[in-house]
Amino acid sequence: MKIKHESILQAAMDLATIKGLDGLTIGGLATHIGLSKSGLFSHFGSKEKLQVDVVKAARKVFILEVITPVNSVASGICRLYEFSKSWIGYSNRKISDGGCFFSATSLEFNTKPGAVRDEVSRSMSLWLKVLKRQVRQAIRKKELSDKADPDQLAFIINSLCMGANWSIQMFHDNQAADRALKSIIMILKKDEGINWINPLSV
Repeated sequence: MKIKHESILQAAMDLATIKGLDGLTIGGLATHIGLSKSGLFSHFGSKEKLQVDVVKAARKVFILEVITPVNSVASGICRLYEFSKSWIGYSNRKISDGGCFFSATSLEFNTKPGAVRDEVSRSMSLWLKVLKRQVRQAIRKKELSDKADPDQLAFIINSLCMGANWSIQMFHDNQAADRALKSIIMILKKDEGINWINPLSV
């Protein structure tokens, strides 16, 4: 039976969120999807190439599931909030069996130098840039104070989204998404002096 390359990568993403990306091997994945090890080796050639390709595939899924649906929302504070909501919703929907792929792999590879860590870092850096861009847009539109710090706000939002994913996975907390979103609104309003014409509500 011939399995499509995309289907192999999806199975690898699911397995990586459960067993860890470092625990993902060609042999283990072959057993998981019912393919011969030699057949799977022809797709990737090495464990590291498999891992890097899985991270790239996960980034495409993240863009499709989290970023693309929000691009039609007005730039600035509304899009910043909707990006947060979109990521938390993505974690809550359990696109992968073990939750958000990048939440899991960021923790797993933050102290492991090499090509895999570089690819995970590149993916998360792109996400932070997306958030910072919307903070800057909000400042230009005077939705945020000109004293707002894009790096700080992106850090806070990213941390809250990561925390929501952790709580969802660790405790099956069905209130985690609402808590994170309410926290994002509270922090923005209190610390940055937002004056929204149409206040956002959870």
